[in-house]
Amino acid sequence: MKKKKTESSKKSRILILKLWNGFGTEAKKVNIKDDMTFKEYFSELRKVDGLEKFVKKYPQFYESENELASLMEFVLDGLHQNSKIAREEVDSVIVYKDLVGSMFTQGGSSFGGYEDEFYR
Repeated sequence: MKKKKTESSKKSRILILKLWNGFGTEAKKVNIKDDMTFKEYFSELRKVDGLEKFVKKYPQFYESENELASLMEFVLDGLHQNSKIAREEVDSVIVYKDLVGSMFTQGGSSFGGYEDEFYR
């Protein structure tokens, strides 16, 4: 019994790592807006390879597509909370993206922040 549980948790960790690595390109940026239709919201979440497949492994936690989409966003937020991906929130838009890449490209091509203001 313990071996089966260990294999299952190992597979889940591998899938989470694949999700995390899926944010390495600009195309993997997920933009969630308050005024999106459900169809737009769900297609935006589906940009992340393997995210839907990962959540569908646990059918006991959702009964509809709305709940599935909410769980998909919950997984993204969990990755953010564990410093695996970046999350930006401006006005009514939440953006999940690559953590390391976002450190070097805030606001375009510069590093952003105090240093840029100081050296102008």
